[in-house]
Amino acid sequence: MRCYVNRFTLLLVIAVVPVLLLYYIASTTTPSLQLVGGDFDGLEDIVQQLNDAQSDNHRLRTQLGGLQAKLGEHNFSKTVPQCEIIHICIVCAGYDASRHVTTVIKSILFYRHNTLHLHLVVDSISLPILNTLLESWEIPSVLYSFYSTSTIQQDVSWIPNAHYSGVYGLMKLQMPYVLLLDTDVLFSADVAELWSMFDLFSADQYLGLVENLSDWYLHSSGLTAWPAVGRGFNTGVMLMQLRVMREKNWAKLWRHTANKYLPEAGPTKLADQDIINAVIKDNVRIVHTLPCNWNIQVTYRSTFEPTCYSTANVKVVHFNSPAKYQVYFGDSTKDAVSDYFKNIYFMFLQYDGNLLKHKSLAAKCHHQRSGNSTTHPTIVILLDSVCQCYMPSVDWSSLPSYTVLHAISCYTVLQADLLEKSVELSSACYHVEGIRQSSRGRLHLYYLKYNSSVDTESGDITLVAQLSIDRLGVLELLCEHWTGPMSLALYLSDAEAQQFHDFVSNSPSISHRQNIGYHVVFKTGTHYPVNYLRNIALNNARTQFIFLTDIDFLPMVNMYSYLREAANSYDIHNRKLALVVPAFETQQYRPAMPYDKVELKKYVDTGQIQIFRYDVWPAGHRPTNYSRWFNSSQPYEVSWEPNYEPYIVVSRELVPKYDERFFGFGWNKVSHIMEVDAQGFKMVVVPNAFIVHSPHAPSLDISQYRTSQVYRTCLKTLKKEFQKDLSRRYGIRALKYLSND
Repeated sequence: MRCYVNRFTLLLVIAVVPVLLLYYIASTTTPSLQLVGGDFDGLEDIVQQLNDAQSDNHRLRTQLGGLQAKLGEHNFSKTVPQCEIIHICIVCAGYDASRHVTTVIKSILFYRHNTLHLHLVVDSISLPILNTLLESWEIPSVLYSFYSTSTIQQDVSWIPNAHYSGVYGLMKLQMPYVLLLDTDVLFSADVAELWSMFDLFSADQYLGLVENLSDWYLHSSGLTAWPAVGRGFNTGVMLMQLRVMREKNWAKLWRHTANKYLPEAGPTKLADQDIINAVIKDNVRIVHTLPCNWNIQVTYRSTFEPTCYSTANVKVVHFNSPAKYQVYFGDSTKDAVSDYFKNIYFMFLQYDGNLLKHKSLAAKCHHQRSGNSTTHPTIVILLDSVCQCYMPSVDWSSLPSYTVLHAISCYTVLQADLLEKSVELSSACYHVEGIRQSSRGRLHLYYLKYNSSVDTESGDITLVAQLSIDRLGVLELLCEHWTGPMSLALYLSDAEAQQFHDFVSNSPSISHRQNIGYHVVFKTGTHYPVNYLRNIALNNARTQFIFLTDIDFLPMVNMYSYLREAANSYDIHNRKLALVVPAFETQQYRPAMPYDKVELKKYVDTGQIQIFRYDVWPAGHRPTNYSRWFNSSQPYEVSWEPNYEPYIVVSRELVPKYDERFFGFGWNKVSHIMEVDAQGFKMVVVPNAFIVHSPHAPSLDISQYRTSQVYRTCLKTLKKEFQKDLSRRYGIRALKYLSND
């Protein structure tokens, strides 16, 4: 049953909610970072970068708040009760679409006041990406379900289609949901306003569409032979009345129409839009025309009529040109309007998605549906027991079980407070543990296009590392030295993620590489969750072998092929064996990289290259035994010693994960090598491979370690806790680790 409120309450909500949201935005603005209690020499640049980022985020919130304020300038005859779930369906297939849909979702979440149910039609690529993203995002009052494109593809693949979206553009013909969106739209208003227009439909109407804002379908244009009523309608934003569609047998109707016009009109040029317009041409009564500001189309053929392209009352912007957000007209008036719309897009693109986790809805609803025909028909997924996970109070058997798609999975992001975990830390370190727990932000796997077939070959090896935005400059040089697969975890803000995308897209040496998996963890705090990031990169490597390194190290030339051969010759896939790669360092930013071991020896003798950290942390690599390595042509075994932290090649399936209790600086690699040793791995130094570390500015975490006694005390407490855990898990074998400090 729908939740009702009296008119006074409705007016109060409409008037007060935008004001409260603006107050919230203003009150949650993070103050500039202040460093207290210690000499933070060398941190000025880092602090300035953090403060600049916070200023940028404040600017974005202010601009978006101005857009939000527009909602209070208009009175709507219909409002949707906050207890009503709004159902949104989006077809999202592939790497690029998975990235674009995130911006669409952010724009919807920013303005919404209702619980949402996202119905995402996904392929094998986008399913794990979006599942992980939404699960890690933890957005309140958002439900989501996934459906396989493979179950739909066979129903539409018979239609010849010349549109750049391919078969996925046609899948909307089989999507009888309620609000259907493209991945290139952007909301600038509450989606509930659009949802309320269902109440304006007549008994015969079951499609709500905005008129096509170009002359594409006018036969005088000569652009298409597909029929339409006048200019036709654009299907990027589509309201679909399910009950009537089922009564009129929509599936049979569109198939009949497609078969009728295909011989004469030829392949579709605009995918589903051509067929839907042909259906409307023969059945004009089925469509309800929506106001044009609910689908403002930005394309080279747009008419830019002032009544539709006014920036005063923007609701939904649709970048339906193949050029998307890079469209330019060469006309100052058109470009000014287009730039306004693109600015909205870029604001949401860079907007901190974590802020949307804290937007609570005013109403407390149970979302129990009834068979009352006056309510909007919203549930048409396959009624499976798995759906009990997100709406356990609903009697699913009482709902009409229309099997439209196979539901791959149902999830809920309606979560209460996180379960408190016991923390074996002193009270002085509790706040540090809290920071560590909160550092696991949104996770977007495969942020850029990735060719998974490149690493399916048996016996291949992946370089595994993590980085932040300040290490991005090293990436090009690393790619020149390592031609094999890479799995990289990046810790970025939303704005930095766009900088990263632009950097890779414009790089001559990286843009063509599709054997690098970039996995973005969005920032949630100031501390760097180094071991969490390492595990993300490790877990998403796909080859048998992995090379665990850090982003600041450059491998010797041809080391990829050398390590791949070594890993296979030692059969480390089936053995607990770790191949140690000796580490060196240079103080030159772009050093002349030695080609082989002989040339490396010359660089060491002249002082251009040194053993890594031999002067400040000799214990870290002492067991590698560099004097023996320089004179050896054969591999040799070494034993673990306290504080040993080499860079190793291991079996992906056998190696233990990094301990995520360690974040920032200190013991993050040491603890991992201890666990590798505790599990019985032998360590063998390879004779003809090496890596060289390039210099960089100290991170905020290492500076805090050096200057903060509390930081060091907390790290020491974590060490003891970890050592005790090793003793409990590995028994007498782990006694030697208790003395490691």
